[in-house]
Amino acid sequence: MLSLPHGGRNHDGGSARRRRGKRLGDLTAHTPKPLLDIAGSPLISHIVDALASAGLANFIVVTGYLSEAIEQWRKRIRATNPGSKSLPLDNRN
Repeated sequence: MLSLPHGGRNHDGGSARRRRGKRLGDLTAHTPKPLLDIAGSPLISHIVDALASAGLANFIVVTGYLSEAIEQWRKRIRATNPGSKSLPLDNRN
């Protein structure tokens, strides 16, 4: 579960996820790499948790392939962590 620090500090972080890639084959046919399950959570959740543990509360997520799935993930995170902010940047073009 995503855990974000509070306290009025403004800390920002970013994670670039751009191309579909082919090395993971069928695993990414319908799921973008950041949403692949690692130890019960999407990879991007582990990254955001680590950044949040370091004091970051605002995130920019650059998307491309299957960006709609990343947006659904963002909505779930926002619903369970109202103190977090993430801005999507669609990089399909």
